[in-house]
Amino acid sequence: MATKPRIVAPGVIYHVCSKGLHSHQMFKKDEIKSFFLKQLDKTLKKYDFTCLAFSISSNQYQLVLQSDQKSISLAMQHFNSIFAKKVNKILGREGTVFSSRFSSVIVEEERLKELIK
Repeated sequence: MATKPRIVAPGVIYHVCSKGLHSHQMFKKDEIKSFFLKQLDKTLKKYDFTCLAFSISSNQYQLVLQSDQKSISLAMQHFNSIFAKKVNKILGREGTVFSSRFSSVIVEEERLKELIK
């Protein structure tokens, strides 16, 4: 079954989440956390997104992103691909890093403060 296309419009705010495969702790090394932040910054600049908030736990990350007019799918595919390759290289492993494709939900502005808390 095909996935539904994501809404792309100026100023849309997305809550984005990617979870690691099973109990794989992709953020267990500081080197990975540092790379995550650097690559996130590069991706945001390349795709004209603003990061309003982020959260990293041992097995997932969550972002609150605001779009300009670029596709969230293109930006996240680019980011997750580069990030997964680096995680595998640092941890000396191969294969899938994420349990599934990233999830994204459009956030209404009045719920933004609640989400960021």
